[in-house]
Amino acid sequence: RYPVSREFSLDRVLGPSSSNADVYNLVRDSIKSFTEGFNSTILAFGQSGSGKTHTILGQKIESVFGREETEESQYFEIEDHLAQAGDHGIIIRSLRDIFRETKHISGKVSLYCSFIEIYNENTYDLLARETKKKLSIRERVVSQLGNNNTEIFVEGLTRRRVHNTNEALKLLQRGLRQRRTRATEMNEHSSRSHAVFRMVLEIEDSSKGSDVTVLRRSKLQIVDLAGSEKMSENDLTSSGSFAEHKNINQSLSVLGM
Repeated sequence: RYPVSREFSLDRVLGPSSSNADVYNLVRDSIKSFTEGFNSTILAFGQSGSGKTHTILGQKIESVFGREETEESQYFEIEDHLAQAGDHGIIIRSLRDIFRETKHISGKVSLYCSFIEIYNENTYDLLARETKKKLSIRERVVSQLGNNNTEIFVEGLTRRRVHNTNEALKLLQRGLRQRRTRATEMNEHSSRSHAVFRMVLEIEDSSKGSDVTVLRRSKLQIVDLAGSEKMSENDLTSSGSFAEHKNINQSLSVLGM
């Protein structure tokens, strides 16, 4: 049988020589929208080994996978990493832009970070002490500017306030150590779960001569999806590996949170 010819419409195609800087320039408007009060999501999707995690994290932070944490060297030299002109990922670049953009905003500015893992259709908190505890996704009604809206949230999710890029990256690295990875035929450190690095920006603005304080809240989610690939015979005979493959795409429904 001859293959079926299909046409796809894409906004932009980057070649194999493109850098993380090129990718970030395509999504930079989403970061600016976030600082202006709009919700945004950046999502990396593709097969295992295609470079999703490298695009989101960058080369040096990505190397934290499988590294043991010690009291003497709890984190790698983050300030040294930021000073280098390396191939930084989307998270580092977005954090630097966020703090740069919000520096000149009048009013109280607060940035909070959370780190979520979705594995086998279950949700976990990568920043919690009990990272293996399953969390529930709930709905609640929130009132904003006189309107009642339904909001989906993760019950019991850790939320940490950060004041600079360095603090946020320490949280990121802490969560990465807990993320589930496994060697596959296509990637030695393949991500077997979806990871969502969530930032919530809250800006309190009090108008002069008024007792009314307006709270503007926006959410940015940077998502590194689990790598997908064809199942091997070993995967079919291993109950854990088979469940991973089966649930990787099904777990995408949880991302509606």
